[in-house]
Amino acid sequence: MGVGKTTPDELLFSLIEVNFREWSQIEKVRAEMKWKARLDRHEVGKLPKYQLKVKFKWLPKEFATYINVQNSLCEKCEPPRILRASHFLDHGIVVPDPWKLIEEIKYSMESTETGEGKKDRDESLRLSSEIIQIHMDKMRKFIDAKYK
Repeated sequence: MGVGKTTPDELLFSLIEVNFREWSQIEKVRAEMKWKARLDRHEVGKLPKYQLKVKFKWLPKEFATYINVQNSLCEKCEPPRILRASHFLDHGIVVPDPWKLIEEIKYSMESTETGEGKKDRDESLRLSSEIIQIHMDKMRKFIDAKYK
């Protein structure tokens, strides 16, 4: 997904769907296959792999960057604080938190749908990227500024 290790769990799990029971069963099968191959002294064949289910397929890679920026430290504050949307607001920069950004993207996509129904993936990603870029520009301008 491209998000950093500091991404809050509640945000991560709102973006992906994980069935831990299914995942653990697949890992058990993988371990058994590896062990059997080792005992039989042959190569392991193709191993099954758990697939994470992404809830929002129309979110571009820029969304991961957006999340990562909002989990970085504010170098302008002493002691440094995490640059969440609420902290940007403390500096007079209005940007949505990731959940509100998702809602903004959803609303924008719904309001621009044609009579044919859903947009194709490329169009969805382009529209999402444009919306994210507007907010990224505000955040980058603040981060890149040398003074408060």
